[in-house]
Amino acid sequence: MNKKKPKFALGTVQFGRNYGFKNTKIKKQEEINQILNLSKKNSILLLDTASDYSESERKIGKYKRNPVFKIVTKTATIKSSIINEKEIRFVENKFYDSLKKMKRKKVYSLLIHTFNDILKPGSENLIELLQKIKKKGNVEKIGISLYEPKQFYKALSIFKPDIVQFPLNILDQRFLKIKLSMYKDIEFHARSLFLQGLLLQDIENIPDFFIPIKQKLKNIRNFFRKRKINELESSLLFALQQKKINYFILGVDSYNQFEQITKILKKRKMQRINFSQFSSSKNKFTDPRNWKF
Repeated sequence: MNKKKPKFALGTVQFGRNYGFKNTKIKKQEEINQILNLSKKNSILLLDTASDYSESERKIGKYKRNPVFKIVTKTATIKSSIINEKEIRFVENKFYDSLKKMKRKKVYSLLIHTFNDILKPGSENLIELLQKIKKKGNVEKIGISLYEPKQFYKALSIFKPDIVQFPLNILDQRFLKIKLSMYKDIEFHARSLFLQGLLLQDIENIPDFFIPIKQKLKNIRNFFRKRKINELESSLLFALQQKKINYFILGVDSYNQFEQITKILKKRKMQRINFSQFSSSKNKFTDPRNWKF
């Protein structure tokens, strides 16, 4: 396990569709190109995407300097309750379609996008497909995207992932309870650093759904403001302190926001904080799948 500071990756879901707390989308290819140029300039050379992110992969493919990046993509959603030959052909065709969209012969990694797919009858066929694609050299690593720590142990009992991706941020620290250092052969990628933008919002204007944790959010905000650390800096500082994470995926709303992020990362002179005091066990608010507003 890498004991150095984690590297950063660029999340690209908003290249293709509306996403996040503000439900934003980066519509113009010109702005996407600017973001990718800035990412390259700052040595953020891993892109996280998926076939389900609408036009995201195609827009990555339109970027002329595309080959400089390592790319993580994910399997297409399987709607059937059973994974048979038809579903496997569908997932395989979608993957090779992704390569065409991104103008690539291979990518860094292919992750199972939906955890429940490995619980369905016939799931061994899906895992075999990923292993076949890896053996052919179209991906370097295979893995899975998770939401809950219990899914991690279940996934490991079913197959051997090279990469495991999961949510991790100031409020949602559930995956830190796993002794990640025990799994030296697994690369850990953390997403949802800004909790889909919730941790960056004006607390007074957040939806009523979040009232039960409003005071907690205020306390966190006040703690950092007393130390002259803003919302963006506090989340990035949290990421920089996680020695067991290989990559943190940065989701951005715009070029301007990404520019702010890169300026903060260049500083890297921030005081050490005990972030465990801010974690919340209320999955209703830390897991966006449960949000209702």
